Amino acid sequence: ELIRVMERRLGLLNKENNECCGSITLAQCHALVEIGRHKNISINELAKIINLDKSTMSRTVDNLVKKKYAN
Repeated sequence: ELIRVMERRLGLLNKENNECCGSITLAQCHALVEIGRHKNISINELAKIINLDKSTMSRTVDNLVKKKYAN
């Protein structure tokens, strides 16, 4: 948990080519963790927790849906 918080605060989720598990980005990984924790979380709430702007968060979640990791 502390590493996830540090990555968010340092802005590492906005960096290019950051991948987790080879198929999703670090931002997507963090989004999945928070979606799992808060079943009915909004894009705005998710963006605030993960420290990304709303448009980036929206694209991140859209990509997770396209990959069928979220619905």
